[in-house]
Amino acid sequence: MILHIDTDSETFSVREPLDCKRLSAIVSGSGSLSTVLDSWGHADEDGEHLWIGISQLRLAAAPANDPNWPSQYDGMIRYATTKGWVDERFQRVRGHIDREAP
Repeated sequence: MILHIDTDSETFSVREPLDCKRLSAIVSGSGSLSTVLDSWGHADEDGEHLWIGISQLRLAAAPANDPNWPSQYDGMIRYATTKGWVDERFQRVRGHIDREAP
């Protein structure tokens, strides 16, 4: 699953929602990442990772016509939990940030 975050237009979208084997974000633009992520989560101070709300991501990514997707998504979250990539207190999952070249 790839998240696309455009900080100039302040938009957030999910690409490849059926790929529950990975979670990363492609960030483009020169605007504020924290502004776009405000209700979704936050970026780490190092700018290499972000934390996205698990339920918000589920709603944004869920394909309407795939009955197997919810269990695949849950499997992704379970795997991330075993790696320490889930913040259980705030119910967020960590993903890697890749920045698009300007």
